[in-house]
Amino acid sequence: MMNTSATNKMWTKIQKANPIWFSPESMKFWQSIVYFDTLTKHNDGYRFVSSEKNFDGTQTLYTVRVATKRGIETLGEWQGYKTLKDAKEALLIL
Repeated sequence: MMNTSATNKMWTKIQKANPIWFSPESMKFWQSIVYFDTLTKHNDGYRFVSSEKNFDGTQTLYTVRVATKRGIETLGEWQGYKTLKDAKEALLIL
């Protein structure tokens, strides 16, 4: 994980490069939460964890993402993790 100052600067850059993905409307529609403390530099970009509700809104599931020059992509399976702990572990090994 990155230090706080570097993390804040990188998040600002990632959000500016992906305004639709991080827009309040998109976050609300998908019921998304981004775990800003999970931002991790990797050779393919910056990885992080997000969560979304399942389609009937009864369960929160977690996804590992990567921010690259191409945008935000999913690593592994969308909503592939039942716990934040599992997603954080996967973030380091995917």
